[in-house]
Amino acid sequence: MLKKFSYLFISNLGLKFNSLIFSFIIAHWQGASFLGAMFIFLSVHSFGLVLAKLGLFYSLEKKLSEVNIDKNKYISSAFAINIALLAFLLLILIIFSPYLDSYIGINNATVALGFSVLFGNFINFGYAIFKSNLQFELFSKLQFFRDFLFRALSIILLFYTSSIEVVLISKVMVELILLIYTVIKVSKYNLSWSSPSKAIIKELIELLRYNSVLEIRTVTFNYIDIWMINFFLGDFYVGLYQLVWQISTGVLIVGKALIGVTFPYFSRWSSEGKYDKISKYTGFTIKLSLFMPFPTLFLSLTYSNEIMSFFGEEFIRASIVLIILLFGSLFRPLQEITSKLLVSTGKAKISYRISVFSGLLNIALNFILILLLHIEGAALATTLSNIIIASISIFYIKKHSPIEFKAFKAVKSNVMASIIMLLTIYSLQYFNFFWIVGSIIGLIMWLTVIMVIEKREGSENVYDFITRSLRK
Repeated sequence: MLKKFSYLFISNLGLKFNSLIFSFIIAHWQGASFLGAMFIFLSVHSFGLVLAKLGLFYSLEKKLSEVNIDKNKYISSAFAINIALLAFLLLILIIFSPYLDSYIGINNATVALGFSVLFGNFINFGYAIFKSNLQFELFSKLQFFRDFLFRALSIILLFYTSSIEVVLISKVMVELILLIYTVIKVSKYNLSWSSPSKAIIKELIELLRYNSVLEIRTVTFNYIDIWMINFFLGDFYVGLYQLVWQISTGVLIVGKALIGVTFPYFSRWSSEGKYDKISKYTGFTIKLSLFMPFPTLFLSLTYSNEIMSFFGEEFIRASIVLIILLFGSLFRPLQEITSKLLVSTGKAKISYRISVFSGLLNIALNFILILLLHIEGAALATTLSNIIIASISIFYIKKHSPIEFKAFKAVKSNVMASIIMLLTIYSLQYFNFFWIVGSIIGLIMWLTVIMVIEKREGSENVYDFITRSLRK
């Protein structure tokens, strides 16, 4: 599992670094409004990909991770469902193309959306097959190059013209290239086409009903904010908010990689009744997922203005948003972990209900708080929703599941070390240390304290804990 995690972690790290560098260049080069318009297009594109799968690929990945099944039957049946969803989506794009072009504010945006969603859908289908076969190295490479090539090509074309249409062209071109490569890789599995099975289609649709809410929850937390901010405040504020969103999600790359790797294992262990093993790795996942968010949040309490000014003076307006979203990042991994646990242990129906509630709650809070507090309200709505939903999910698992879920025990040393780090940083301010120097000293103190606490309690240090657990 160590190699699989490292592949996904390095890929996610590269993706986030690439995204931040790209946003930094666009922010300085074109400004927050250009950045906002670009994010609006990408959010609608991502929403299209969600509608084209609606949890289907989660369902397929779960079934293919199990043993003693006819994989060809499941893949063929899933493909039939996916074609129907994709055709319906493309029909919607054609019908509403004038409205979408006007809303996004880019000419021919719907044409680019149609092609990029068409190509991207089948890339994502290939991803499900790769992950179910535990081919995380291949999946990680494709995921990284898909994003890197798009952003690199966009920057190259923007050297010649500042038109935002070149971003759309770049997206379509890269999706086509990656689709061809994905088809070549999938063909090496020697899969054969089988007639779709009505029984399997029914089974996948039953799973899809619940897993689709995981997709829709992503929409309500990642994209509703963008659309509502754009509707009430304009694309300038979308640019501000999304830059902060990227920073706050950047600290979650460890948890995202680990949760992605462990999901197929959790599904397999659940089918074998190995709940003690799931409990063990759940604690490990919590510990690693929150390893970065805690110190980053405490750093932002002191240096949020300095961090945002790095992207340009206009972005200081979002300093408070940074603190709020980083606080919410403490609960997002817990929400993701509990959702995956519920699905992998056969309780997708509970995850479905919780996810429906979380999506509706976030939409309602955004509507109220954006009007009252502007982009700070959007950040607060997302954070409050994460806290409430994570709490509900944890309560259910602790009360109705054989899995042990001890979140505080897993992060106790991190909390104590982060508090000491914050006190150290505040002390250094009296000596007028440059903020980057103060941050480095604070982080060194944070890591040192973690090591000392874990050694005194007889625990392994962080490095030993990571390597020992992942190798098993």
